[in-house]
Amino acid sequence: GDAPVPLLTPRERFHLHALSLLIQNNHRCAMGAYLRLLELYPGDLLGLSLALDVAYSLGDGEAARVAATNVSTYWSERDGGTLRLHPSQSGQTLASSLVAIGLSSSSALSRAATAETLIEMALARDPDGAGGTS
Repeated sequence: GDAPVPLLTPRERFHLHALSLLIQNNHRCAMGAYLRLLELYPGDLLGLSLALDVAYSLGDGEAARVAATNVSTYWSERDGGTLRLHPSQSGQTLASSLVAIGLSSSSALSRAATAETLIEMALARDPDGAGGTS
């Protein structure tokens, strides 16, 4: 016979797991769950956004940087090798904005300069879709 179809995808189950950890006020473990989610599903912009929120609530700039760095390669590969904000790439503006936010959490000057460039490009391309980075 036909096997039953699961109600949730593995990615959706990861989101629910991280949410349950947040509800239990276990933000550190939720951060780990979001980082793992982004390793497996680097295109998940909701996961990136939530990972950045949790990292900032923990005051963990390194976790924010790791989250942004992990997904930047995925989005860069879909945009011809750089995060140039192709209007044809769905989610590209938001992805670049979120990556910039994560990179800006680092004290490294080169990362901060990259973050600033990404934010400027995102706002120039789509001021309404840049994810509130201004």
